[in-house]
Amino acid sequence: MVDPRPLGIRDVRVTRRAVNHRGDWVFLELTDSDGRRGLGEASHSGDDEAVVRLLAGAVGEQVRGTAWAEPPEAWRVLDGATPPGTPRRVSATAASAVEQALWDLAAQREGVGLAALLGASAERVTVPLYANINRATVDRSPDGFAASATQAVRDGFRIIKLAPFDEVAYGTPAAAHRRLAEPGIARVAAVREAVGAAVRVLVDCHWRFDVASALEVADALGRLDVGWLEDPVPYEDGPADVAAVRRSASLPIATGERLIGAVAFDPFLAADAADYYLPDIKHIGGIGELLELARASRDSGARITPHNPSGPISTLASACALAGVAHAAPLEFAWGEVAWRPAVLTPPELVEDGALVLPVDWPGLGARLSRIT
Repeated sequence: MVDPRPLGIRDVRVTRRAVNHRGDWVFLELTDSDGRRGLGEASHSGDDEAVVRLLAGAVGEQVRGTAWAEPPEAWRVLDGATPPGTPRRVSATAASAVEQALWDLAAQREGVGLAALLGASAERVTVPLYANINRATVDRSPDGFAASATQAVRDGFRIIKLAPFDEVAYGTPAAAHRRLAEPGIARVAAVREAVGAAVRVLVDCHWRFDVASALEVADALGRLDVGWLEDPVPYEDGPADVAAVRRSASLPIATGERLIGAVAFDPFLAADAADYYLPDIKHIGGIGELLELARASRDSGARITPHNPSGPISTLASACALAGVAHAAPLEFAWGEVAWRPAVLTPPELVEDGALVLPVDWPGLGARLSRIT
């Protein structure tokens, strides 16, 4: 029988694990009144110190002081409960971590895996992944990217993503875009040659271009059989430029990792701005907001593939959410960042043949933080 009582939280614990120059992994553990422990991840807010302070302070106090009836309620309550002046991404990341952990606890109380609670049907669920090789590639030459891509393929991945346009800095004059993009195109060409035609190659632009130069780059990458062009242009002011690129580009367009709250995607869906939407479970508001976007986009023809160059808890939560989404595309995986990644969780994170195997021996997310954290 399902426990009808609201979730009561008696303890909030924040753990931080140094990873690399891109930031730490920040993990949240909530202990409910019956001693169960739920996990969430609050990494990559842009200010790890601020997120830790928020979770250990104002947000932690709110979490302990509220009886949570449904996990999505956490987003609605905490989104407006952070102190004035808190950066939006910081507050959203903290709230998203709480929401993830409450979903973990909710599934544990029902005695089922989180993926099953969210609609997955198979007893042994695997979620396909693609390998983001960008953070693991220290040698930024074409040969360096090709070497990383080759190793990722050896590790079982059949989809590779790279962010090759190092020379196109933010604020670069538009007139210089095409010339400065040439080294990035050379890196993509080296990866394509290294992995062969059977491996899909995706390219992330990190908002570095304007519409005209993005279309020129898309044309060049189309000749290399690139599978999508991610974030070719900025979209803080709305979907117009993204939609303009999509209308004329020779490649599918992916976007959305910076958007907070499912409702923020509505103008993009209305403008038919992208082929793939990339909500980040750590910032959008957690699992409930990601699933709300999935429902809103179901009839649009676009596919959902969460942004996830993240730690193992965010990866597990994203995979559990995706497992029941029919129009989901493979999930991003931060390939090669640190060798000790699998051991962060018990049981260890398991990736086989380019897919994440969801743990099934325990309810909820099915894993716990290992003592080494």
